[in-house]
Amino acid sequence: MPKTITLPVPGQIRRHVLKNLKPKTKGERDLLDASRDGAAELEAKGMNSLNTIDLHLTNDAIGSAIDIARGWLASDNGNNVMAAKSMLKFELEYEPDDPREIRHEVKMPKSLAVHFKPTYGQKSWDEGKSDVIQADMDRMSWSTSGGRGRVRAETLGALLDTITPWADSHPQAAAARAARKFAETHTEPYEQTMRLINGYVGGDEEDQVPAPGPWKPDLPKGVSIRLTSDRPETFGVFCSRHEGAEILISEHEDMGYAIAGANAHGAEHSKVTFIPEKELEVLKGFAFSEAQVSLLGVASERGGNDLIEDPNGFYVSDGWGRGRPVSRTRVLDLWARGWLMYSPRDGRRYFRLTPSGSAHFKQWQAARDQGLIDYAEKDGLNSAKEQRRAYPRLPTEAPGQAMDDETPDFLEAIHGRDEEEVQATPKRLVVVACGGKKSQHAGKIRADERYTGNYFTACLMASEVMDGATMVLSAKYGLIPLSEEIENYDVTLGSKDSIRLAAVKRQVEELGLADARVTVLGGERYVKAARQIWADVEAPLTGGIGQQLAQLAEMYGGEALGNDEEDAARDWPQQYTKGELRNVPNLPSRGRSQEPVIWYGGKAGASTLKPKGWRKAKVVYTGEGRYVLYDTKTDEVLQECRTTSRIFWAPIEPTPALVEPAAKPAVETRFYEVPENWLELAEEGNTKEAQRYWSRRCEEWRLTGK
Repeated sequence: MPKTITLPVPGQIRRHVLKNLKPKTKGERDLLDASRDGAAELEAKGMNSLNTIDLHLTNDAIGSAIDIARGWLASDNGNNVMAAKSMLKFELEYEPDDPREIRHEVKMPKSLAVHFKPTYGQKSWDEGKSDVIQADMDRMSWSTSGGRGRVRAETLGALLDTITPWADSHPQAAAARAARKFAETHTEPYEQTMRLINGYVGGDEEDQVPAPGPWKPDLPKGVSIRLTSDRPETFGVFCSRHEGAEILISEHEDMGYAIAGANAHGAEHSKVTFIPEKELEVLKGFAFSEAQVSLLGVASERGGNDLIEDPNGFYVSDGWGRGRPVSRTRVLDLWARGWLMYSPRDGRRYFRLTPSGSAHFKQWQAARDQGLIDYAEKDGLNSAKEQRRAYPRLPTEAPGQAMDDETPDFLEAIHGRDEEEVQATPKRLVVVACGGKKSQHAGKIRADERYTGNYFTACLMASEVMDGATMVLSAKYGLIPLSEEIENYDVTLGSKDSIRLAAVKRQVEELGLADARVTVLGGERYVKAARQIWADVEAPLTGGIGQQLAQLAEMYGGEALGNDEEDAARDWPQQYTKGELRNVPNLPSRGRSQEPVIWYGGKAGASTLKPKGWRKAKVVYTGEGRYVLYDTKTDEVLQECRTTSRIFWAPIEPTPALVEPAAKPAVETRFYEVPENWLELAEEGNTKEAQRYWSRRCEEWRLTGK
């Protein structure tokens, strides 16, 4: 039996599958079977067929459901769009057979997003790029704080090619830091996926390319022809020259037309990399000689030889022996400028381009091929002698244990740091304070989605342009990653129900972050807590909330967000009452069904001197003298109480004076004092006889006090 995953599938998609889907693939058949099972379960429970229900889906069925959802994103039907977005939340659960369809979740702050979306006033970055890239970028979610979404490897590679060089060249410090963090986060997953793609395309090539007959077609470089998988009678023309990923160009039912289309594509679409003027100026500033470019080519991944250092000096290996020697000054200059990194192995050092160096070198080569740049007459030494002298000498003795030759772990030993210093450098950690304003979504959701306040959002945006990982210091859960799913809670740091610092210290030790260099983005209470846990804590925020929001805006390079507390306080009551619930006007009872709405400020115990905060609450009578206060926005239960329960409350609007009807002259209006348990006793028998009985009892109470 195939493995299944249980996912909540929206009713709109299930109804479409049951009514309209004519299955042609195994995934569509599995999806139809699962939808039928779900419909039968809902019918047995007497529920509406459009209710969301958990379905047990195979991997192929998830893929079919996601294909339907992707097609609905452009629908004019709002219900279809909402259902599609709900289904696409599980896009990462799908494991496609074709690794080119694997999605990667990316997120970029505003300092990077401004370069990719015309929302911010620039020309669209994906204009002229492949259909895959344009489709992925259209599905990205863009806001004033940045962009996020899920993209395929082709799009991720294009983003990395554009963003990675900015880590060293962008004029804005915030964008440079964000670019460095983006490259560090996504380079390794991208390379892993590309290895899968290369294996998939290369391994299946013989089976997929159709037999060419007695002659072999002469196709342009990077263009191939093979039968398409979904239409076996059709020849597909594919091109792998654009953005480094293979894309479908056209389809033809005749082999001759397919070859003609391939040749036309090769003639019309030569691979040209567009280089903006600012980046071109940066590339010209490198001033590489032909010898330096040759050396960088050796150190690149495409280089067939290796750049190596042994006790006798630097050389380029020819695969058989030591090879030709290389100028030590030339190598150390490129190392000091951050172009080269090395990995120690077998008593030698093997050099490769750094991630940023690799991206810059690709652009430099593209500019050279287009005639926009030329070699310098001699080496452009842009590093100081002190930087080159900081290069650590190679030990004369080989290390006792060699590293794996096939998968060397290249260490980024640059700017005067050797590999031991790199490993000994404390980890960088950005700790963001949790927020008081939270999403009221039921169940567990990601931490970065649970906290919705502007202060937390601003801290998160600032952390994205800082070096190091980002974690949240939660008053209830302690130190947690942004991706951890948590439930809603109402606890403040240092309160009786909050997590203890000893527990947070244990979390830090288990995560191996005890020696981390920590930057805290939060208020004074969180800074004090952090300094009891870590020795090296930086707290860049000072002043009140408004001042800190302005400081955070400077960090992430945008406009300051509003103060949630000030916005909410404008509507808060200026005067309030501390007393029993019985004092609330128009309190409901069994005979009075109205449900008044009041400002609720929390329980008013003997030690509670002032309200914790104000929320609009609806007072609902539940019977037997009991009441429940519900939040009017979220229906959250704020407090269960009796008439004698003491609370902070205030009327939503001033209570209008009661206008008593004109009394008949012959009837005297009488008011009664009643015992404290009057409501409870009255509810036990709300009949005419009981009313007459209690009227007599009240009169007796007034006259005798008994």
